[in-house]
Amino acid sequence: SDIFIDPANVKKYPRMYNAGVSSALLESMACGLIPVVSNRPSIDWIIPEEAKQFIFEDFEVDLVDKLELAINERHNKKIKDAVRKVVVDNCNWDVNIQYIINLLND
Repeated sequence: SDIFIDPANVKKYPRMYNAGVSSALLESMACGLIPVVSNRPSIDWIIPEEAKQFIFEDFEVDLVDKLELAINERHNKKIKDAVRKVVVDNCNWDVNIQYIINLLND
């Protein structure tokens, strides 16, 4: 696999706008898959700048365009490395335990 598609249709189901980041998305990114995801606040922090071009606004309008772009870029090592790095740097045991400790200390 080279691409992960998050089929959340935010325009059709607005309550998904506040949906969080799925473990499937994080796992796929950790494997270096290009994420094709819907635009919502929860994914902004995890999608690196190199992969923001694959975020779609409307499932029924531009998902196919973003998927086509991802297919064309599926061998782009710079994008795949950036996607993996953001997960490794932000979603690991050390980072998460420190976040929990800070919450408990406050």
